[in-house]
Amino acid sequence: MYTAERRHPRTYAVRDQAIRDPHAAVRRACTSLAPAALILLLGLGALLGSVAYAADLFGFRGRLPGRPGAPEGGGTAPISLAAAVPNAVPPAAAQVGSQAPEIGIADLEGRRVTLDSLRGRIVLVNFWASWCPPCEKEMADLQTLYAEESGRGFMVLGVNEGEEPERAAAFMKKKGITFPTVLDADMDVTRRYQVFGLPNSFLIDQDGIVRARVVGPFSLEQMRGHLAEVRRGANVAAPRAVSVFAAMAAQNDSPAAEVNRATITLGEVNRRLDLETALTALRGGLAPDLTRVENADVLRRQQRALAERLVDERVVGAKAAAVGMVIAEAELEADLARVAEEVNLPLERLGAELAANGADIAALRDAERAMRLIGRYTAERILTGQNEERIDDFEQWFAAARRAAGARVLLPDG
Repeated sequence: MYTAERRHPRTYAVRDQAIRDPHAAVRRACTSLAPAALILLLGLGALLGSVAYAADLFGFRGRLPGRPGAPEGGGTAPISLAAAVPNAVPPAAAQVGSQAPEIGIADLEGRRVTLDSLRGRIVLVNFWASWCPPCEKEMADLQTLYAEESGRGFMVLGVNEGEEPERAAAFMKKKGITFPTVLDADMDVTRRYQVFGLPNSFLIDQDGIVRARVVGPFSLEQMRGHLAEVRRGANVAAPRAVSVFAAMAAQNDSPAAEVNRATITLGEVNRRLDLETALTALRGGLAPDLTRVENADVLRRQQRALAERLVDERVVGAKAAAVGMVIAEAELEADLARVAEEVNLPLERLGAELAANGADIAALRDAERAMRLIGRYTAERILTGQNEERIDDFEQWFAAARRAAGARVLLPDG
């Protein structure tokens, strides 16, 4: 075993767990709030598979539970890194209009629950965890809806993400939650439904067809509206994303960060923000309109988080370029194909759908290339100590590289 692995067991433990059990690794990284561990997992995901999956670690614009800059009571807690499993082929997602994947796991009392047994009722399947602040806020509304509608051919079915039964039960008792909940201990249901963040919800009709998917929390009013649509036999279309770049045209040339004596503009930050909002919309999630006045604080926090990420991409990109490290076009094309598959679109339609949601395919290619470089440089240069700094610890290397690049973010905190 390489010497660095013995000297830095925590760093390598993160890497090894990501490969063995990506869901548990990311869940632990999120709850421990270790930024370097999260970047490492993101990079490994890019190296081993599609950045479309790996980027979900930061794909909700840095809104980790308890992370500095996370909007209080809002956002999405990322939990998945499917791309960290070598050669894994992601299962078909629970797409709107398609048959819902079976669940078939035990509830808190040990009784097996299946979707087949619930046929004839509309079921709102909600993926949650007790450590996820947005889930906690949303569950009160789910309980209200359940109390209102459970006698009218409707039920809520919670899917707890990999927690101990005692922990899940204690959380539900404390919050007064009475709707049934099953325990996805091995994350198998999560993978079948391609859940990449918490909370995540699916409305399934009386015949077992997915009629709506919501990525992130949604309000009681939205829940009622979606349920009414499903009762009418309709699919619930995801709203189009609104472009922050277009809305802030007059400010896009202002500086957001500096690295390697170059400026990252607010426009570059906003283009990445538009990309991530568009991908959320294409996955079936509720893409918030960040241009609205009431979302100004959330927008500032997300811009700050993305500026920090772009700085890190530039730091690694410069180091990779100095040693002649490049990403082949074939790799990028494979990544784009995986993104298209994830959002259930033919590859030839991906660019048009991104454009309809305020983003573009060029921004996606840039993001994919940056994350693959992070993954490759991490594996080949940082963890092996074969870098200019002669540092084989991920956190130490990044701190040193940022200082050497004169990296600083100019946007305010919060």
